[in-house]
Amino acid sequence: MIHRHPHTPLHIYLNNAEYFVTAGTYNKQPLFDTCTKKSLLRDLLKDCVQRFAVKLHAWVILDNHYHLLMRVVDKGDLTKFIKSLHGQSAIQINKLDRLSGRKVWWNYWDYYPRNKQQFYTRFNYIHINPIKHSKLKVRDGAIIIQDGALVVPTSRIANLHDALAQYEFSSYPFYLRKYGKEGMTHVWENYPIRDYLRGDDF
Repeated sequence: MIHRHPHTPLHIYLNNAEYFVTAGTYNKQPLFDTCTKKSLLRDLLKDCVQRFAVKLHAWVILDNHYHLLMRVVDKGDLTKFIKSLHGQSAIQINKLDRLSGRKVWWNYWDYYPRNKQQFYTRFNYIHINPIKHSKLKVRDGAIIIQDGALVVPTSRIANLHDALAQYEFSSYPFYLRKYGKEGMTHVWENYPIRDYLRGDDF
């Protein structure tokens, strides 16, 4: 099922499907620029995952947007999930900032990964975001562009693990604990981020 409203992104709704979701704040304002505000959004995200029986594969929260990689059983739950997350977080962040009625979210964009390659390149893209947006630093040469893809050289991959483990507002620390550096190195080596994914489309 494909659904579209004027002036909004195209959304594809499918049962029992994986989704890569991006949502940005209104006018790209850095409304979640503190640990307290990111924690607020993270806690609401966990609550919505439980209430809508969504399987969250990967996530990251930045100052003015977030990315999710998730599995939705009932196609109708995707919009309900987003509306609940955005509605609750808007109310709470505005209460925190004492700005009642302020518009917080602009919209959301979703993509349906059609194979393992598309799934894991987005898995990696989500996790590279704290470096992409200068929330974390890695040594020069830790990430290079090669044949239209962002590649992590094997000799520098330990630097990437150590850096991403420090960012508490993503799922990367969880996966690093679960699969170790060897397991996560395999994912980086086999699923480089394609060049067209380097921009945030919101």
